[in-house]
Amino acid sequence: MFESKDSKQSFFNIFSSIILQRALMCGIFFTDTYFLSLTSDEAVSGVGTAVIFLVSLLSMISVVAMVGVSFLSIAAGEKSDCKFMTISGVLIWLSIAIAFIFTLLQYFLSFNISNWVGLTSKASEAFLSYLFYMLPICIIDAFYSNFSSILLAKKNSKSISYSSAVLFMSNIVFNLIILLGLIPEVELSPKTLAKATIISQFPAILVLIYHLKKEEHFLLDYFKIKKEAKKESLVILKRVLPLSLEPISFNLKDMFIIAFIGNISSIAIASFTYSKNILILLTTVLAGALGVTVQIFSSYSIGKENYPKADSYIKKSLNYYIPIVFFSILIVYLFADLVFSIFTFNEEVLFFIGIIIPYFLFSETFQSVSLIISPTLRGVGDPKLISMFSISSNWILGVLSSFIFAFYFNMGLSGILLGIFLDDVFRAGCNYVLWKKWVNSKRIKQLSN
Repeated sequence: MFESKDSKQSFFNIFSSIILQRALMCGIFFTDTYFLSLTSDEAVSGVGTAVIFLVSLLSMISVVAMVGVSFLSIAAGEKSDCKFMTISGVLIWLSIAIAFIFTLLQYFLSFNISNWVGLTSKASEAFLSYLFYMLPICIIDAFYSNFSSILLAKKNSKSISYSSAVLFMSNIVFNLIILLGLIPEVELSPKTLAKATIISQFPAILVLIYHLKKEEHFLLDYFKIKKEAKKESLVILKRVLPLSLEPISFNLKDMFIIAFIGNISSIAIASFTYSKNILILLTTVLAGALGVTVQIFSSYSIGKENYPKADSYIKKSLNYYIPIVFFSILIVYLFADLVFSIFTFNEEVLFFIGIIIPYFLFSETFQSVSLIISPTLRGVGDPKLISMFSISSNWILGVLSSFIFAFYFNMGLSGILLGIFLDDVFRAGCNYVLWKKWVNSKRIKQLSN
């Protein structure tokens, strides 16, 4: 089932396909930010904060899918078709249950969060409107993420690229229709932007369903709960629950960071959002794609007990890619006025961007290290230890130190960014050390046998 595809697809082919998929997915946030910037910087602040809250909710579904890729890829390496199908059913139903709970949280918590962050009235209005019309997103993402995980584990990455392209183009088309006034009495706003984003999900999911149906199983087979499901559920939950705390903690930390920045200036939130959107190509897209590709191939090698090869994927990826991130962000910094003119000419926004980018030059580079190592590590390492280090870093370095630097030492925005940098450095170091410890222990055990 899996052997023929292994011989046909190389690391680079899958990597390039995932880059395209991630670029198109993140392009939605980029284009949404661009369209919103045509209305006001305050709308960008409100929706930018809403996106961080949504990502906090979606993060646990992403963890289920991320861990799922490792479990499914290991099953593929073992050539166990029964185990593969059992795991897929567990992953899908677990994600649906989580999505339902988080949809309720999204509805009931949004107003309180708007007040807590301290947004201006216009930014708060944009925040609440966007979140309300994005209510179905968790349920939709449960299907999209797990269908994608199944296809990735089968190394059918091209189908995900096709789906992402459909999602990206649908979103642009719907937004352009609104922007050009082709629908009477419908104007570009956070509300219509959210509706366009939700509608554009459905053609993309249909593409994934089409490619799943081309595989050796019927679509509904992936939803079946088999007799082995209880055992697999316990194994997956044992890994997912501790690991889910990490991305939730990370995104909650970002909510605190936004609140801190908002206490300095609401416009600074827009600057932070613009900076993240520009650099998303280097981190979330390229480093994230590299991490997922390494996860697929490393997990497949781990399934075959070829630990040196699994380690080589991570080592080479770090050696080649990290210098690229650093020098690319340096170029963005040197030509910041030109780059950010895509979004705005507001001098106050550009002033804050000039403070943010030099810190991002280093923090985003270290974050890329974590993005490359963490997908594989979270599939095989000690989930409790990984989560403990990461969550401690988020709240001691990311939140507490940011607050102390910004408001106790009166460093302002620079203090907040320094705390973010320290958090990224510590987590990158922990990920690297924990991975080397795990893979070396497996090598030693293998040699002793």
